[in-house]
Amino acid sequence: MRNILIGFFVLFITGYDTQAQTTRSVYSLNQLMDSAINHFPVSSQRLVYDRNTQLNQENIEQTFYPTMQLNGQVSYQSEVTQLKIPIQGFTAPEMAKDWYKLNLDISQMIYDGGSRKSQREIETFNFKGQVNNVLQQEFHFKEMISKIYFRILLFDKSIGVLKSSAKSLQGTLDEMQAALKGGTILQADVNAIKAEYLGLYQKIQEAESNKMAAIDLLSVYTAVPVKANDSLLIPPVSDDFIYVNLRPELTQLKLQQEKLGKMKSLLGAKQRPIVQAYGQLGYGRPGLNMLEDDFKGYYIAGLRLNYKFWDWNTTNREKQLLGLQQQVLESEKENFDLNLRANFASQLQEIEKLKNLIETDKEIIALQETVVEASKKRLKSGTITTAAYIQEFEKYTRSQLNYQMNTIKLVNANIDYMFLTGNFNTHE
Repeated sequence: MRNILIGFFVLFITGYDTQAQTTRSVYSLNQLMDSAINHFPVSSQRLVYDRNTQLNQENIEQTFYPTMQLNGQVSYQSEVTQLKIPIQGFTAPEMAKDWYKLNLDISQMIYDGGSRKSQREIETFNFKGQVNNVLQQEFHFKEMISKIYFRILLFDKSIGVLKSSAKSLQGTLDEMQAALKGGTILQADVNAIKAEYLGLYQKIQEAESNKMAAIDLLSVYTAVPVKANDSLLIPPVSDDFIYVNLRPELTQLKLQQEKLGKMKSLLGAKQRPIVQAYGQLGYGRPGLNMLEDDFKGYYIAGLRLNYKFWDWNTTNREKQLLGLQQQVLESEKENFDLNLRANFASQLQEIEKLKNLIETDKEIIALQETVVEASKKRLKSGTITTAAYIQEFEKYTRSQLNYQMNTIKLVNANIDYMFLTGNFNTHE
């Protein structure tokens, strides 16, 4: 049974490699992130916010459009004005107690103190804040896609090392079986190599399963049918690490501050006088001449001035409140930047650590390779036990895994630096 499993394992490795060479697709991190954003439901909110802002701006513009209102009134009065001055040859007309009026009132804003301009600017900052909120969610969504991407790369490198080790161990196993036939070693020695070989098979199966789970997750988020044998490109990185703060969270705080400034301007505009032209077209009884008891048409035109010159300092207090909110936002900006600088320094240390580990890994691999070769020869000659050889072989495999893992982690750390500063550009 064990020999059947080993044979299946060999076919599994060689068959997988053949299939990978014939049907492999290649994807980059930028390509998959772009596809993910194109299918990200939150991204569609931009169109909603754009239309919402357009409608609000149109409503604001209409404050300078003429307003027209039709008013009607029918009334009955218990008493009306009477002229009781006796004048010879003159009889004062008697006014009717039932009155009828139908008016068209027209008003046109001439000067609003700058309120319209301030309202438009506030609405613009509302829109910028809404769009930037979408950008924040897209930013974190991209970051999640990146984590999944590098998780797949780690599993892929792990699988590659394990399969390479399995092929190497297969060669040793073949030599051990030949030695068994020659009577120079025991069956137990061969079985120990077989057990180690099957252990590698288990690890490959586990890594393949974990990789496929990550691929399925990536495919759902990106709407790209990534397959197990597809190739994910390792993003190019740069060693030019300069601190910048281009995070959308900082942009959001700045937009909120600027919006509060525009709200101050609106309060100032409301303190200024308002000038309107107005007119009234009417028909009724009586008209403007109260002494005529007939239905008449009439009109009135003029200018209207409204000026609230004293509000018991309410507006100034409201401005102070807005100023205090701006101070709070400024402290939040400083705190965010402080934490980002600390994370930046920590990230640089992580990158430097991984660089050093990779250099050490290379030395360990070179040394461990010679140890394994020597152990293999000693195993054939019977001067060491199979367990001792397997121990050295596992060390060699582990050193290769460490090197491949640290290499991917270094690239991942570079990408994390880009996300950390908001300056994401892989130059793919």
